[in-house]
Amino acid sequence: MPSTGTEQETRALERDRGIRLEKSFCACCGHGLLSLGADEVGTTLPPTLSYWRNLPRAYVTALCALPGIGERSKPAVPIPADGELETMAAASRP
Repeated sequence: MPSTGTEQETRALERDRGIRLEKSFCACCGHGLLSLGADEVGTTLPPTLSYWRNLPRAYVTALCALPGIGERSKPAVPIPADGELETMAAASRP
């Protein structure tokens, strides 16, 4: 049975997302993680990428919550609370 337009669009989108992520990680690990945490927040990802998205997503969330973010070039982001990293790791699928 031939693919529908929607299925083809979904495959193209997944391919494009994969290419973007690969380019981000090829630039450096930090770029790849930032891309996961900022660009792929609501995206359904394979378990490994989903796991690695947790920490940069928390970082981007904390960064955006800082007052006066536009007034400083490199704001300090608070260290995660006790147990927060363990909770993130436990929430990921094995």
